[in-house]
Amino acid sequence: MHLSDHDLRQLDDAYLAGLTPEQARALLSKVLADLKAARERLAQDPSNSSRPPSSRAPWEGVDGEPEADVGDGDVGVAGPTSGDAAGEAAEQAAGANKPHRRRKAGAGAKPGRRKGAPGHSRTQSLPINAEQVHAPAGCAACDRALDDGGDAHAYTAHYTLELIAPEGGCGGLALHQTKHVYLERRCGCGHATRAQPARMRRGQWR
Repeated sequence: MHLSDHDLRQLDDAYLAGLTPEQARALLSKVLADLKAARERLAQDPSNSSRPPSSRAPWEGVDGEPEADVGDGDVGVAGPTSGDAAGEAAEQAAGANKPHRRRKAGAGAKPGRRKGAPGHSRTQSLPINAEQVHAPAGCAACDRALDDGGDAHAYTAHYTLELIAPEGGCGGLALHQTKHVYLERRCGCGHATRAQPARMRRGQWR
């Protein structure tokens, strides 16, 4: 996808009116590519993708078409032929009308942490060995290059841990923590573009 949800929420008639014809065509090509990719995802089913058969909707047939209804002339399930079968059907119907009671974890106890109880979290604070800043290079809407002097601010961050060989040729491994900061930059066209973490898709980082 070329445009994220954050990008799409900023697009409106007022923004489109301020674009040049070249910028509007570049934005249209991105929207068209994303629309085709979204349609392809909606058309996926277990017969043409790696989705498991259990993900098929109950009303879909094996080939993705709706299942045909059984008519009056088709072979149906035979009804009860004895008094015992009729009695079992009556018992099942009576049991279906009984209210369903949820099983409680304890006598009057509610699941989850009790109100006022102290919480538990990681108490060890690891030192940050390095910080890496990620900034968008170009506007996601008009493709204009974004320089470092533009309006930018950090909107999110996360930490990664790695095991590396320690310096000095010592044995063992050392824990290395890196803080990744992601910036949001505003373009001259008014669109705010956010740097996104890299994701593995189809065997490639994007």
